[in-house]
Amino acid sequence: AKGVTSGDSFVKRIFSMKMRLEYGQPADPKEEPCKPVVFDQWTQYVTASELRDAVRELREARGGPALAASPLVRVLRKEAGTEPPPPGQAPVPGSSRKLLLLQPPRVFSLALGADTAHASKGEISESLDGIQERIDLRDVYEELGRGQAGSTTCRLASLTAFYESHYVCFCYSRAAGQWIHYDDDTRRVVGRDFEAVKQKCVAGRLHPQLLFYCRE
Repeated sequence: AKGVTSGDSFVKRIFSMKMRLEYGQPADPKEEPCKPVVFDQWTQYVTASELRDAVRELREARGGPALAASPLVRVLRKEAGTEPPPPGQAPVPGSSRKLLLLQPPRVFSLALGADTAHASKGEISESLDGIQERIDLRDVYEELGRGQAGSTTCRLASLTAFYESHYVCFCYSRAAGQWIHYDDDTRRVVGRDFEAVKQKCVAGRLHPQLLFYCRE
């Protein structure tokens, strides 16, 4: 492929996320702080239960003080160490770590860890309610976008889902303007909106597992 150097694969150029992991200052001033670690390849994980908890918190907050971010962004911030502590609660010294995304990938990959292979329709519905179609990576990772050209906003383009040991894939076709459902050797049009994908997943008890967001 044009522009691909030795040791630099096509897949890596599209999906690779270069991440810097920084640790907070130790509570004991005599303790030597951990040095930052840079990872050339990083896979971002969140758990389905955390996402569902964030969805419930948002529902309970309606009518009260507004939450600053969507459920997915809040969960990602917690993983990145950029979510501020609750009001009136100070951060614990030495307990924090922070992820810095050094360069936005062409495709942001997010793995959604499931608690069970037999999730109920209600659990699947709540997990899907936490998935948003667009996400700005600057809302999650601090310092991202400063001095860098190009958009950091990503749009959901594909997801894999499973029930027990059976896996399927949903992909959005820009040419057709439709979401397509791939199941083994079959292919079916689902609908124009992501809501149709949600309904299909809930009806078939298909829990989302991998989400792929293309940078706009």
